Amino acid sequence: MDFFLISKLGNDLSIIQNLQRLMISILSSDSQVVISELVTELFNSFTKLEISKHYSLYEIILRIFVHLSICYNFCETKDEEVISRRHEIYCMILKELISKHSLKSSFHQFTLFNIFKSNKHLLLFLVQEEIVSISFLITRFSRMSSQFLSQFSPQFTLNLFLFFIPEIKRYDRIFYEQLKEQMNLNEEDIRLAYHISNENFQDSTIEENLIEIRRKIHSEDEIAKIIRSDDLDHFIDFCSTISDFDLNSQIKSSFLEDNPDINNDEKGGISLIEYSMAFGSINIFRYLLLKDAKITIKSYSYCIIGNNYEIVHLLEEEPRLQMDDEDEMNMFEKNPFVGFGEEELDDETYNMLVDQQYSRFHEVVFHKSIEYYHPEFIEYYSPELAPLSILTIITTFNETSNIEILCELFPGNKEFTQCSEIEGSYKIAPCDITTTLFLPTVFFTIMNFEQTPIYFLYCFFFQLANININMTDDIILFT
Repeated sequence: MDFFLISKLGNDLSIIQNLQRLMISILSSDSQVVISELVTELFNSFTKLEISKHYSLYEIILRIFVHLSICYNFCETKDEEVISRRHEIYCMILKELISKHSLKSSFHQFTLFNIFKSNKHLLLFLVQEEIVSISFLITRFSRMSSQFLSQFSPQFTLNLFLFFIPEIKRYDRIFYEQLKEQMNLNEEDIRLAYHISNENFQDSTIEENLIEIRRKIHSEDEIAKIIRSDDLDHFIDFCSTISDFDLNSQIKSSFLEDNPDINNDEKGGISLIEYSMAFGSINIFRYLLLKDAKITIKSYSYCIIGNNYEIVHLLEEEPRLQMDDEDEMNMFEKNPFVGFGEEELDDETYNMLVDQQYSRFHEVVFHKSIEYYHPEFIEYYSPELAPLSILTIITTFNETSNIEILCELFPGNKEFTQCSEIEGSYKIAPCDITTTLFLPTVFFTIMNFEQTPIYFLYCFFFQLANININMTDDIILFT
């Protein structure tokens, strides 16, 4: 039975991989004719698979779809035409799923909310199509605004609430006032937030402006728009108009932005130089680099997001990479035997710890390359890493929704063979990922993921041997 399930996993992965690649081809094309042909092929695949009858496949397809909408070729989304074209494609796909593949009846609203909450613009479309109700959203917002009940950061909850204010106010003004109070907001805060997002905001045309504002998917703060345009002269002029302008200041989190790396809710935003890296703004990046803007080890991940090779090469030659406070804290927390600060270490020990941080940095960059669909960077950084364990592959897939990493379990025509030494374990032979898969360990790892595990994985491992279905340690609810 176990061998049959693992063979089925390989087949399912191949199906999902083909669908992901097809969606990427659709997003990559500039030809309306080609896009139309590929969309038809995608829709035919949905019909052939009868996805509404296969929940685990349907759920993972939705997750991949949403993740692609946020991360694929992110740098291109600074172009208004690209934004418009892509949104039209996303809506076309969702309409197909709604009308022909029972999206509404296949998933509970809670599940759809969990899948689509990371893309507010697509969630809004589901609300407009009456797939997710405003009453349900209000209930979720109320729960999310409680710091004791919410798994989300306060900034994430605030951004989501700000984005859906028009619908909430229209549905029930009393609930709107209650939610506003729960989030410690007043009307001036809200007006200010929308003013930042659109300088033409006027009381007399509020509804009209709100509709227009939410077509944007990135911060409308002036400095953010200048950086995205990579207009160096405009950037310098803007900085000169502000007394003692800090080149290490931040682009603040925006309720229009869907990308969590750009919003960086825990720290309230990212630095100007990181923002320039994320959008491939080479001219402004060079200027900030020349002006000694602070670059940390973590900043490097933003050049992966921006996919600009020139910025990558400039950073590789940059000797001033620093560790921020969190990097320092992590370094000493993981090595408490060496003391509590740099001053207590000899140069050799400190340099050793810095090297360890750079090793961790390579892992982060590799992870970002997978998350943002950059195979060329994956290949570039792979030699710096130890062989990937199956647990690492599964965890990375759950965090990135990029099926390609999970397909590493089945390169070529690789087959699973059962290990006689350990019941419930499997090896992949021939195997360039040198590891043994101990099924119960993988299952319990999945159950303890920080975020809800992808049902496709959970369902597969739950059916395998040696899983105690009467365990009481954890409860995971899929609705």
